[in-house]
Amino acid sequence: MKTIFNKAMIAMLAPLSLVACGEPAHTHKTADGIKPDAGYNWQNPNDKTSSDVVWEPGKINPDYPHIHAGLAEGQWDADEGYVLSVEGSNNAIWVPGSRNSQYPHITAAVKPDTWSADAGYSFVDVQKGLSVQIDVRNTKPQLRPSQRGGQRRPELH
Repeated sequence: MKTIFNKAMIAMLAPLSLVACGEPAHTHKTADGIKPDAGYNWQNPNDKTSSDVVWEPGKINPDYPHIHAGLAEGQWDADEGYVLSVEGSNNAIWVPGSRNSQYPHITAAVKPDTWSADAGYSFVDVQKGLSVQIDVRNTKPQLRPSQRGGQRRPELH
C-alpha cells in the first residue's frame, strides 16, 4: 500500500515534528547546553546521553527567594516561616509568630529568617538544628538559617 501525503496532512503533521525535534520536556537551553527547568533535576545525572528529568520536591527555585518545589509536580511552596502572598504566586512573605512545622516550641521572630524558642525553652545545639529543650533560665535566643531552603543550619543571632 502506498501512502500519499497531501498539503493538508503535511501541515497537520508539521507541529508534531517540531515537538519531536525540540528541547526535551522541562528543560531549557543555556550557553552551557540543555539544563533542567526550575524544580527539576536529571533523572540519570551520570548518563550524559539521557535528557530525562524528574520533579525534585524541596529543590530551591533559583529565580524566587524563599520558594522551593512542592510535593506535587509543578507546585511551588514557601520556605518555613514564609507564606505565598497570593496562592499560586512566587512572592513569599515572612510571617512573624508562625510556628515551625518541623520543630515544636519554635516560632518565626519579627526579623525575617530569624527563629525564637518559646518561653521556657532554649536551643540545645545550634550546630544540629532547631531542636529545643526546657530551660530553667528561661533564655530566648534567636536563630537565623545559614542557608535558604532545604535543611537549615541555624546560627546564633
